[in-house]
Formats: sequence, structure tokens, C-alpha cells
Amino acid sequence: MRANPTLITAVIGFLQAGHVHGITEKVYLQKAERGLKNKSYDQVILNCTKAIEANPNSEKAYAWRGYAYVEKRLYNQAVADCTRAIQLKPIDTEAYNSRAIAYLKQGAVDRAISDLTTVIRLKPNLAKTYNNRAGAYILKHQYDRAMSDCNLAIAIEPTFSAAYTTRGAIYYDTGIYDRAISDVTKAIELDPRNAVAYASRGAAYLRKGMTSQAISDCTKAIKLDPNFAGAYINRATAYMDESRYDEAITDCRSAIRIDPSYAPAYATLKKLVAKKRSFATKKSP
Repeated sequence: MRANPTLITAVIGFLQAGHVHGITEKVYLQKAERGLKNKSYDQVILNCTKAIEANPNSEKAYAWRGYAYVEKRLYNQAVADCTRAIQLKPIDTEAYNSRAIAYLKQGAVDRAISDLTTVIRLKPNLAKTYNNRAGAYILKHQYDRAMSDCNLAIAIEPTFSAAYTTRGAIYYDTGIYDRAISDVTKAIELDPRNAVAYASRGAAYLRKGMTSQAISDCTKAIKLDPNFAGAYINRATAYMDESRYDEAITDCRSAIRIDPSYAPAYATLKKLVAKKRSFATKKSP
């Protein structure tokens, strides 16, 4: 029986297309992975998008692009991509983690907790996940659950700086400032580049009336992470307590420039302008 040349051509074309398709996706994913390592999130998004164009079912590309969108504060896009990654691979714990963070940033705390609980069911020994869920419980003022998760994270990974930072936040929120300072100091010892720990300790110092220490710690946090809006607001509040209004206003404006949706920056700026005006009125003859 003679072979059908049309069929042979079609089969060869199909095999070649699949071969090129696979190589193209792999190349773009390699570039995206380098971008992740270098924190070049625009490059991650670009190359993951090209990988998805090559293979619309590229679960890894959706998951990585979702993570990059989180880092770029593009939370709607992050949720959409992570959801697609989870549809393609229902056990993708990184996609659940990234989507949980996006949900937290959107204020969808219960959805975040649900995603993180799923990750814990799939991988019960990830300290990072317990720590993230503790942060979500803090937002709901469920401090007992948050403390339990922090302690579990520390038991799994005793040198996990972020877990001490989160536990410090629990102590801060419940008014136990000395314990908060102790935990975030431990976090800094474990990771001297932990900007959140410095900002958190600065906030605790501020509550204790130790404004110079608060300013010093917030300044360190800003040097480590110049885009940390919360550290600017903590320092602005400390400056305000020392009647250094111009410096405080500059910090508020920096926070707003970094994150135009950051409500505490606007509230602090409004308070500062009123205090500065009142201060000027009192000084005038």
C-alpha cells in the first residue's frame, strides 16, 4: 500500500511544530528564571508571556508571572495568573502562596487563609506558609491562631527571621512592646538585612517614647528597602513627635509616591499639616 504523502507531510509538520514549540517555551522559561533570581520582574513578565504564547498551558509560566505581578503590586493580574496555574496544576503550592499574598493585599483575608491552609495540607512542613497565615490571622485580630502559626514556623525552621518578625508584630498589636522588641531584635540578628524587622522595632520604640531609636531603626529599614512605604510613615510619626514637621511631611510624600494607595500615608500627612499649622500659629507673636 502506498503511503499518503499529504498525511506524511502533516504528521512531520505536527512533530516539527511540537518540537520547536517545546524548545521555545523552555528558552523563555530559562530567561524568566534568571529574571526571578535577579528580581528583574519586568523581564519575568515579558518572558513568561512569551512562554505562554508558545504554550498556552504552561503552568510554570503562569505561576512565575503571577509571582512577578505580586512583586509589581499588580494584584488583579496576579490572582488571574495564579488561578490559571492552579487550574493547570492543582498541587502548585507556590501559585497558592502567591495568590494568597495578592488576596491579602486586596483585603480578601479569608480567601488568603483558605489558600494558605491548602498549602499547609499539601506541604505541612513549610515554615514560610505558617508565617504567611499568621500574618493573615493578625489582620483578623485572631492573635492566638497567629501565635500558634508563628511558633510552628519557628519550630520547623528555628533560624527563620521572618517568623520572629511576625511574632513581634503580634506582641506589638497586643501592647507587649518589650516582647515585640525582643523578637524583632532576634530577627535582625538572624538576618541583618530584614528591613521589616527594623521598621517594626522602630514602631515599638516609638510606642515606648524612644523616638531617637525609632528614627534610627526606620532609617536603617529605608536604606535596606528604599521602597518601604511603611518605614517612611513610622519615621514620619517619630519626626512629628519631635516637632520635625518638614522632615515628616517629606517622608509622607515619599510613601505616597511609592504607594499611592497607602491610606496611612494620607492620614499621617493630614495630621502633620494640621500640627505644623498649629505649631506655627503658637510661635507667631
